[in-house]
Amino acid sequence: MGYALGGKVGLLTTAYESRVKGVVSVCGVDPLRLDTPDKGTEGIRQYSHLHGLLPRLGFFVGHEDRVPFDFDEVLACVAPKPTLVVAPTLDRYARLADVEREVEASKRIYSLLGHPEALQLQTPCDINRFAERTQDAVFDWLAHQ
Repeated sequence: MGYALGGKVGLLTTAYESRVKGVVSVCGVDPLRLDTPDKGTEGIRQYSHLHGLLPRLGFFVGHEDRVPFDFDEVLACVAPKPTLVVAPTLDRYARLADVEREVEASKRIYSLLGHPEALQLQTPCDINRFAERTQDAVFDWLAHQ
């Protein structure tokens, strides 16, 4: 389980590590190709220019449609492991409609593998944070897995 950057790391780890049996990503799905400057978010610039985490993504600023991977593909790599994506409705870093689009695209892979229910999306009315009520919901979900 992870929040924000930890949620991204959790998804990537789950995709490539067979010992991980499932994952919860809270505010960890930021669609890269869909995150263009006109949407009012920091876009992929947050990774390259603002925080320096993935400097090479800077080559794609203004050409987001050419980013070599996105989170729908990461989620597809996680399939069919149980996965909960928590995307608050008021997240200023990732627009909910874009996150929903990524999750829906990934559900096709889960369905093909016979586990469409294994990928779930929760959208609490909240901002980008790991509030106590979100923690409770996440821990309840984990307890049922």
